[in-house]
Amino acid sequence: MVSPELQRSIDIDQEKRLEFPKGKEALPAEIEIIFWDVDGTITEKDKVDPEIAKIILHSADNGIQHNFVTGRDRFWLVKNFKKILVDIAKGEGLDVQKILSKMGFYPELGLVSFDPISEEPKIFQEVSNHPLVSGTLRERLAGFFLQAKDLQKFEEEIPPRHYVIKDANGVAYLFPMIIQDLDTRIKLPDFIWSETKELIGTAEVVRDSENRITEQRRDKIILAANILKGWLEYLGHDKEISLSPVSTAINIAPILDGIPLDKDWAAGRILQDIQAKSESSVTLEELAQRSIGIGDGYADFLFSRPRIGKDRYLDVAFIYIGPPHQFHDDKDKTNNTVIQSLNYSGPKATLDALQVLKDRFVQKVE
Repeated sequence: MVSPELQRSIDIDQEKRLEFPKGKEALPAEIEIIFWDVDGTITEKDKVDPEIAKIILHSADNGIQHNFVTGRDRFWLVKNFKKILVDIAKGEGLDVQKILSKMGFYPELGLVSFDPISEEPKIFQEVSNHPLVSGTLRERLAGFFLQAKDLQKFEEEIPPRHYVIKDANGVAYLFPMIIQDLDTRIKLPDFIWSETKELIGTAEVVRDSENRITEQRRDKIILAANILKGWLEYLGHDKEISLSPVSTAINIAPILDGIPLDKDWAAGRILQDIQAKSESSVTLEELAQRSIGIGDGYADFLFSRPRIGKDRYLDVAFIYIGPPHQFHDDKDKTNNTVIQSLNYSGPKATLDALQVLKDRFVQKVE
């Protein structure tokens, strides 16, 4: 039990580190739906923050719907996230099946999902014939980046003029100290192409030997995305492919019927699914008013504008807990930001934001 004096001290400290751009009155009075980014928001170096996990689990036990929408693949989401939540839930003495029934898992920006209990996957079939999924475009995009087939795995010895890097799954490779020693076709060597994605493409930022992303590499994410954007425009593929820079990667997703299949599209589909399953006559606008999104990257701002069809958008409050350089430059995307972390980011900032919000978690829709 926290003493009133200590709680006041914590509150003051939080207010110093968290900014409320529209004042606390802009926070949703009642929250029952949360859209989560995972990597860098709940996890750090692929490790789930146990305190955030406990808040998620206990609020799910009380009926709050948690939707995890990430660019990571389903194998990573099962192994490094869902299974950890289940282990922590068992340790907390919670009913695992009850909790999982209040969770949605959406890897690859929602183009893939899986049953929370059986883990049986389901794909968004409409993209099966998209050039990114079934054509040569995927291979050409991959050629911009490091690929596992071109790298030598690190075993025991580091040879001269090399050092160790890791991919997003912690696999260690040898990397040349002199950039000219790389294959000349690799244009963006601070990224590794993910071979575990099933529908979208992802260029993941290279980690160091301790599985950390350096600021120097993180600062190149937006720049690299702009290079890819120019190349796609040059080839005439810019109407078929969308680029989503996040805090750890660049996600490359299909555009279908003029709609980029990104986190705003995923959030819109989730709200429509919740409405369809509801026993009440709740509107999508009402669901949006009782929702909040949390993320640490440029693309996560899309949670704040769930897309319904081609031209309809909803407004959802958004919490940004990422670095300043990933803050979105489009005011339409940032207008719903209600909390922004200052001078720090990641799970620590997420946890502080949850302390502000947790008394607002209320289930209403059945």
